[in-house]
Parts: sequence; structure tokens; C-alpha cells
Amino acid sequence: MSLKKGLERGPFSDLQAGKLNEALTGLDSGQLQWLSGYFSGLIQAQPDLSETLVQPNGVPQASQATTQKLTILYGSHTGNCETLSNNLFALAKERGLEAQVMDMDTFKTRELKNITNLAVLVSTHGIGEPPVQAEEFYNFLHGKKAPKLSHINFSVLALGDSSYVDFCQTGKEFDIVLEKLGGKRIIPRQDCYVDYEDEAAAWQQALLDAIDKKPNGAVAAAVTNNNGVVNNGALNGVQVNSTQYSRKNPFEATILEKINLSGKGSSKENIHLELSLEGSGLQYEPGDALGV
Repeated sequence: MSLKKGLERGPFSDLQAGKLNEALTGLDSGQLQWLSGYFSGLIQAQPDLSETLVQPNGVPQASQATTQKLTILYGSHTGNCETLSNNLFALAKERGLEAQVMDMDTFKTRELKNITNLAVLVSTHGIGEPPVQAEEFYNFLHGKKAPKLSHINFSVLALGDSSYVDFCQTGKEFDIVLEKLGGKRIIPRQDCYVDYEDEAAAWQQALLDAIDKKPNGAVAAAVTNNNGVVNNGALNGVQVNSTQYSRKNPFEATILEKINLSGKGSSKENIHLELSLEGSGLQYEPGDALGV
């Protein structure tokens, strides 16, 4: 096989194959072996070269290693941001997007270098302060050791109470510092009031729409949760229901048992109720509140 024909079968454009043929013609076996070792070392020293494919026309094409991913970080005080984060996680999975969700307290800041798309969901605690769960990460980003984040695309969902002067202050400060460190907004920050469901849902859809439209947005359908477990069709071991129940879209539960706990002749009536959540996809833990 001639050198020219061999190059033409490779992942090169006609122009590239011609130049390579011209440069390599006349080299002896020792010189070709030296070049082979040289290019092998070059690839090991610059791993990014091995993650780029070249189409037959010579145009670089991103490989699966450079596909878009969504990292969801939450800092919650009462659990609302955690619930919304898990909901965003499930919505991303339904679209076939690769995502991971974790709380700010356990997130390792060294992982920032591996993030492409970042969703921050955080509430404001006290007088414009971050919740305890978000304090360490908040302080890191505002400290001297904060890295440049020009490789990160981000968006912030802030929860707060508009009756306070520093409404959604923590979310606003996350939004500002991420931009200051070089991050680029995917969509603008969304500030949410006590009744946050509609605004949060609109932000989630807009965020996922924007990521879907990014180059290399089509990624693996498998999604990892905050424990690194891969789920296909389930969220933290619970099957995800496509219907999202909320204060404005309540689930009609069946009453399994009703017992009056008050003694005979008591002026008060304390009722013990047991409700069936079968088919809702909802899962309660001790300490959770139930709205009726």
C-alpha cells in the first residue's frame, strides 16, 4: 500500500492527506518510528487531543467525553430547595440529559473544575444569610482561594420571603460571585416568593430548554444521584411519577384509617389519620409536613 492511499483512508481531508504525504515521503523506518513515539507522547501530555475526533472533511467533532452535563447544587434550610433539586434532576432524566444532584455541604470544591453546566438552588436564612448547609461553599466562592470559573455555565434559583428586607439575598450573591469568577449565565436568576411552585417550574423548564439547545447537548440517559448511584427511571430508589403534585395540584389520597384520640367527654378532638399515597410517587420522612 502506498503512503498516499493509506493517508486517504485515514480521518484526514484531501488537503491534510496531501500535506502529510509530502512531509512523510522519503523518511526511513527509523524516522517514522521516532515520529510514532513523538506523537504518542504528545497525546499523553495533552489528553484533550485524544478526546477530539476528526470527520473525513477534516472538521473536528466533539466526542462523547465532551458532552454536556448538568450539576445541581442546593443549599436548603427547610427542604424546599432539596425537593426542587430532585425535581429538576428527574426532569433532566426525562429529557435524556446526564445530571447529578448534591447538597452544598458535602460537595467537594475541587470538583468545580469538572463542571460544565451548574444549577444553584439556594434559600436565604435569617437576615440575608446563607443556610447552614450552604455556608462553607458560599464562603469558599467569596474567599481568596476561589478559582476562575470561565468554563462553567450557570443559573441560580433563589428562594426567600419577600416580607424580609434581604429578600433572596443569598441567591443574589451566588449569582453575582459566579459571574465575577468568570461563569456565564445560561438563563437569568429566578427569585421566588413563598408560593414558589409556578416560578420554579418555569425556571426549570427554561434551564433545560437552554441546555438542550447547546452543542453536544444530547447525552446519556443514565443519571446519577447525590450518592453516585445510577438510576434508570427511578429517583433515589423511588419510581418517578410524571405528574408533579403541589399545593396547587394536590394528590387525592384515600383515607385508610380515622381514629379519635381524645377521651370520652373531651372538649377537643384529636384525629389520627392514615392516608394512602399509592400511585403518587410521594415519599414522606419523619418530620415532614403534610398540607391538607
